[in-house]
Amino acid sequence: MPVQFYICGVFRRQQEFAEIARQIEESNAGWSCCAGWLTVEPETCDRCHGRGRTSQSITASVCSFCGGSGDVTELFPGVARMAALADLEDVRRSDVVLVFTEEAGALGRGRGGRHVEFGFAYAKGKPIAVIGSNENIFCHLVPSFGLVGDAVNHLKSTVGGHRP
Repeated sequence: MPVQFYICGVFRRQQEFAEIARQIEESNAGWSCCAGWLTVEPETCDRCHGRGRTSQSITASVCSFCGGSGDVTELFPGVARMAALADLEDVRRSDVVLVFTEEAGALGRGRGGRHVEFGFAYAKGKPIAVIGSNENIFCHLVPSFGLVGDAVNHLKSTVGGHRP
């Protein structure tokens, strides 16, 4: 049975999560990542320009490399709104959700759209697995795992069912 999975995580780790999604797809027949944000070209600020790819549309709230240099969601609120709605639509059509948390002291810990996506998935009754530390109190509502493979194996057992 085909399974659509969504990955929640900080945007600055986009390339890492895209590779994880590819590995999950390769090792789990019928699994397909529906997180469109993983294929969006990252934005860079003037200070980091040239260190990474840039695109015409603004897709991240901060520079993908340094995490600073202004909040582009304030500069381009219409584009930010469209990106947020697209992400929520991807979560809505997913069968399961993988939430990657950040360690204490990490850039972006405690902020970002992944928290909204997690809450939206939880409210929709999606099977969810946290990978990493319990970053906030809501992470205690779902199983947590240290390894991606363990989280995927858990989610395989929940497909078609409801969260614990």
